[in-house]
Amino acid sequence: MIELITIAVAIVFFAVITAGVKFLPHEKWQFVATIPITKNHDGSWNGLNLTYYGVITATSYVLAVVIFYFLALSQQVPVKSIVFFVVTILSICMPAAKFIALVVEKKRHTFSVGGASFAGIIAAPLIIYLYNMLAPLWHERPVSGLSILAAISIAYAFGEGFGRLACLSFGCCYGKPLADAPVWLQRACFYQGLIFTGKTKKVSYAHDLDGQPLIPVQVMTAYLYTFIGVLGFYLFLKGWFGTALLLTLAVTQIWRLLSEFLRADHRGSGRISAYQVMSVAGVFYVALVVFLLPADSAVIAIEPAFKALWSPVFIVSMQALWLLAFLYCGRSQVTIARVDMSVLTDRI
Repeated sequence: MIELITIAVAIVFFAVITAGVKFLPHEKWQFVATIPITKNHDGSWNGLNLTYYGVITATSYVLAVVIFYFLALSQQVPVKSIVFFVVTILSICMPAAKFIALVVEKKRHTFSVGGASFAGIIAAPLIIYLYNMLAPLWHERPVSGLSILAAISIAYAFGEGFGRLACLSFGCCYGKPLADAPVWLQRACFYQGLIFTGKTKKVSYAHDLDGQPLIPVQVMTAYLYTFIGVLGFYLFLKGWFGTALLLTLAVTQIWRLLSEFLRADHRGSGRISAYQVMSVAGVFYVALVVFLLPADSAVIAIEPAFKALWSPVFIVSMQALWLLAFLYCGRSQVTIARVDMSVLTDRI
């Protein structure tokens, strides 16, 4: 049962990522819709662009929550306790994505997944500790800190792995030109690299790198994080919570440290970016937390967890979360549209 579920999850995620890698770097996959806002003197409209970045990012939030919800339920954590963790962590991570990008990169209209993940890494153990203090007041039992942290780390790996497709659509988090890379890396990329098209993509207006083969950092991240997420998912359902936590966290954060050296986009001042420092600090912080936490016994209940995913309340909640995340991330603040509307006289 565990093996079949893990294989099914892997097939779905890898299939979607493979399709995304093929299509999303192209110009037509940046904007999903335009809403006319203000009318100009010439009769045209200025429009608000809604982006595939927002669609994919919102979907990645939902997928991460679904993974966490399933894993936590398999540990028989009460639903209202899961809601507490999800709402609290998202309330910290979503604003942090923008705030930390402002502090580090000095940009008001961008988001930082690295900043959001660091905020989540620091906050999660404290949130679990707070919950376990308050649980008796809510007539609930304390939760296993190790298994909850493992579920959060696995969900994060899936969420960011899928979310890197948003970077392909927007043209951000891009790698250096492949021609400037060492020969061994060029060969590893099969001399092809990742090519973006479209002047409204960040890779174009920030560094004029559209149309050039680039080191496919986003693609590497998407596949690596998804793979480690799948592996952590399997280890969790086998009851190896500590191994699943440390493996997923170490791989994702060490790759963030290394992949920064392959990127060409602005990551703040200094040879070593603040995001790289955050990733290393996060690993040591969680390793210390794991050392202090007691070992947990595994009590896995897959079938009730799987059935709970089809609850109407849960499905509607995920739709609401998707909409909220889309409205937060999907309204382009660095592009504008000029819309002309007219009547097709031959169809009157």
